[in-house]
Amino acid sequence: MKASYLLPLLLSLPTLSTAAPKMYECQVNGDTRSVAMPCDQYLKFFGDRSKVLVSEKSDEPVPGTITPEEAPIATTPEQATGEDKPKEKSWLEKRDEERAAKKAQAKEAHDKRVRDASNRAKFKKLIHNKEIAVGMSRDQVIKSWGKPSSSKQTVTESGTEETLTFRRYKNRQYTGSDEVTLRNGEVISFTKD
Repeated sequence: MKASYLLPLLLSLPTLSTAAPKMYECQVNGDTRSVAMPCDQYLKFFGDRSKVLVSEKSDEPVPGTITPEEAPIATTPEQATGEDKPKEKSWLEKRDEERAAKKAQAKEAHDKRVRDASNRAKFKKLIHNKEIAVGMSRDQVIKSWGKPSSSKQTVTESGTEETLTFRRYKNRQYTGSDEVTLRNGEVISFTKD
């Protein structure tokens, strides 16, 4: 009784085909090859499509081959020379590059904060001793030496340059002048007479 239920089930299953796959003859670089896929697909994976020729044995093309008229027309210099396009990066490679860039930016920001903190402590001591150093801001220079007697601004391609002149007096007599050059608000050089 169980066999009677299995028979319709077995008959409804598709039959397995043991027939050989359809073969295509492709001519590539003057060499005829028998392949199990259409020539354009075969050449897409394994060779140059522009080299596919019509069969020399007859005027009709071999099934699955493409004639030179059907061959794709090169639209870019890379296609004309047969060079492949550069491989597009996978999402994992793109993600890794983005992470590396963010990590580098974070490290740079951290290093800048450490330098700034170190400079603030160093500059605080210099201001207390009425001295200046390269890297100080305009406000720090003014805190250290006071208000400049004159200033001159120059705008260049690399930013705004300002020269502050400080006149020194001792017992109400002029003893010399000092100049401080700032680029974009930061001391780049100074001279003392």
